[in-house]
Amino acid sequence: MISNYGRINYDSKGILTNITVDSRPPNWRGKTYEEIYGEERGLELKRVKTEQQIARGGYFRGRKHREESKRRIGIKSAESALSEEYVMKRGKDFCNFFDNKINRSKWHWWARENKIGPNILKRKSRFGGKCILEIFTERLGAIKENNPPLLWYYHPMTKETYRIQDWELEYGAKTVPDGYVRGRGVCTFGKK
Repeated sequence: MISNYGRINYDSKGILTNITVDSRPPNWRGKTYEEIYGEERGLELKRVKTEQQIARGGYFRGRKHREESKRRIGIKSAESALSEEYVMKRGKDFCNFFDNKINRSKWHWWARENKIGPNILKRKSRFGGKCILEIFTERLGAIKENNPPLLWYYHPMTKETYRIQDWELEYGAKTVPDGYVRGRGVCTFGKK
C-alpha cells in the first residue's frame, strides 16, 4: 500500500505520512533537516525548533552553573593557560617539599593543598608529549617512585582495616583513625 500511494516528502505525488516503507526506521544520524525533509520543510522545522528553544529560556533553559562547577571550570582553564616557567617553579617547590622523591599520589595531594589543579599532570602537550613528573625528574633531578609502600592498620573491636601510604603519615596528608593499631589483624581465612 505504501508503495502504491507514496509518501509525502519522499515520493513524487505521495499522500501518506509514513516515514518508512517497511518496519525498519531510517538511520538519520549525521543528516541535516534538509536532507531528511527536503530543503523547504527542513528550513521551516529549524526555524520552529529555534523559536521553541528560545521560548523555553534558551538552550540552557535558564539553568546556570553551580558555584562548585564554576570553580572547577576556572581551575581547568587556568591550568591550560599556565606558562612553562610557572609550572617549573611549582614543580621545584613540589620536589623540594618531598626531598626530590616524587610520585603521582604525592603530586595530587600537594597540588590540592597548594590550590593547584592536579590535572597539570595530564597536560602533556606543553612538554613535547611527556608527563610533567618525567620532566621534573629530567630537569630538576627528582627521583620518581613507583609504588609507595602501604601501612596497614586495623581496629581490634570492629575488625575494620585501614591502609595508608608511609609518606602520608610522614608529611601529614592523613592520620590513622583513633583506636586503630598497626597490622592487618587476625587472619580468619581457612579457619572454622
